[in-house]
Amino acid sequence: MRRRWPRGPVAVLCGPGNNGGDGFVAARLLQEAGWPVRLALLGERPALRGDAAAAAARWPGQAAALSPAILDGATLAIDALFGAGLARPLEGAARVVVDA
Repeated sequence: MRRRWPRGPVAVLCGPGNNGGDGFVAARLLQEAGWPVRLALLGERPALRGDAAAAAARWPGQAAALSPAILDGATLAIDALFGAGLARPLEGAARVVVDA
């Protein structure tokens, strides 16, 4: 991202699994590089397990509840909600944010 797009506000959308953990890592690395980052999580931090929980523990910022508001003012968004193996339609907050 840092090589392809100019620095600007980024919204990182994290899911409850390892893909969401990857989002926490991306958010942290971008923030360390000076990018303005906002992160939203589908679910609660205490429910994260394994690598996702470890990545979330290293994120120094807040994790807002997933809602379309996280996209306000963002010039880029990182979709770390679910992995490529998701075999069901999106629903709930994830569907609302993706539609936005």
